[in-house]
Amino acid sequence: MGIGNAPLRRVIRATLCTRALVVLAATLTACATIPPPASRLSTAENTVRQAHASGAAADPAANEHLRAAEIAIAASKELVLRGDNEKAAWAVAKGQADADLSLALAEEAQAKKAAAQADATVRKYATERGLLTPEAPTPNARAR
Repeated sequence: MGIGNAPLRRVIRATLCTRALVVLAATLTACATIPPPASRLSTAENTVRQAHASGAAADPAANEHLRAAEIAIAASKELVLRGDNEKAAWAVAKGQADADLSLALAEEAQAKKAAAQADATVRKYATERGLLTPEAPTPNARAR
């Protein structure tokens, strides 16, 4: 390659640099574009429905997180409508966490209620058969 090929090398180098910049810009744009969190919104809404069905509204702690979940999910939907999918994804993640906690607290409250009912049934049965005096604590009550 002699001196006469220098302009050709410059053109090739400029073309390659331009193509590399176009590919880089396209890659960065694709990475920066976050899709709407539609499936995560659906999952969070389903968890809220489960929490409602589990009686979360009746338990003060569960209800507090249930309301926080509903607010975060509504905010996420609003952010999606505005086109701010990144913030919407964060909002739905918070809503999902609150919904999960609400559901867990509601299920815990139900389990405690069922345990108390079972304890009362055992106490009644044992008292009726003379195995336990009414004022004596049950073995499980002492362990608590």
